[in-house]
Amino acid sequence: EVLAMFGALPEEVAVLRKSSDKIIRLQQSISIPISKKSMSKTERDKKIVDMYNNGYSIRDIWKESGVQSKSTVYSVLNKYKVQLNRTPGRVPGIRK
Repeated sequence: EVLAMFGALPEEVAVLRKSSDKIIRLQQSISIPISKKSMSKTERDKKIVDMYNNGYSIRDIWKESGVQSKSTVYSVLNKYKVQLNRTPGRVPGIRK
């Protein structure tokens, strides 16, 4: 029985290693999400400007940045003097 127990050890060790490797891989793949509240205003504004310059829609920018409204997105873009080059509708603050 003792010999059978020692003979089974390598197999059990292999199973334990496999499961611990899986746990380690899972822990490494978990990333802590950055909440929208933890971002400073400057970082948020930079993200908004970068997203606009990279072609994202105002709606996508609004949802991703976590600001309260689309007009806030336009206010940030105006603050940093971003040239609006795609205006599919009325832009807040600009009257014709």
